[in-house]
Amino acid sequence: MKKSASLVVCILLAAVLSGGVSLGASSWETDFEEASATAKASNKYMLLDFSGSDWCGWCVKLDNEVFRKKAFKDYAKENLVCVLVDFPRRTQLKKALKEQNAKLQQKYGVRGFPTVIVLSPTGDLVGKTGYKAGGPDVYVSHLKGMIDPHREKNKIAAPTSAKKPRLGAGGSAFARPSRPSGLPRDETREVRSWTSTTGAKVEAAIVEEKGTYVVFKSAEGKTFQIARNRLSKDDQSYIEELKKAMVDTPPQ
Repeated sequence: MKKSASLVVCILLAAVLSGGVSLGASSWETDFEEASATAKASNKYMLLDFSGSDWCGWCVKLDNEVFRKKAFKDYAKENLVCVLVDFPRRTQLKKALKEQNAKLQQKYGVRGFPTVIVLSPTGDLVGKTGYKAGGPDVYVSHLKGMIDPHREKNKIAAPTSAKKPRLGAGGSAFARPSRPSGLPRDETREVRSWTSTTGAKVEAAIVEEKGTYVVFKSAEGKTFQIARNRLSKDDQSYIEELKKAMVDTPPQ
């Protein structure tokens, strides 16, 4: 049982180091600045989870009882930008991430784990909480009790959601868009070198885009995903060129 728990922790931390934690339908960011920009652009509130993911029992309990549940994920998807601010003991975080997390801990006066900080879309402190018994519905109501009055009092617009595709000029729902919203699945693309924003390189073929993540397949056949904003600008441009080529190439 202990070995299985350790394996889960290792997988979770591997995801953190790759640039984000994907928990089912919702994604947890680790880059505070990028998450802040997303929150401001979408009028969404930020939820910072200060956690000791591989040693703090109450952190694991909050994750299992709330953050992994559908009721929370559904609410978070529409209303929150979630950020994991982790302080593991058995895994070494990258230096930049470790320094960022330490600064956030000092800034918000976090002294115990788990601590959950709620920020407005512009970064104002809305509230501080932690573990709360009762499951996801109780926790969502708890968050709403902080967020809804703040949004109303400060006249913050409703959070934005993904827009539906526009109809063509003639009103046809079948009009071809100028650019596909995401790269569709294709496992025949060539293996090439990809570079992260930190300079790390990996040899793989791009398979598809899934929301804010890109799915890759290594030459050995292993599949993995990386947050798109963790790729170099050149690699992001390459993906855009692939999508553009799909639009510009006439059907055979």
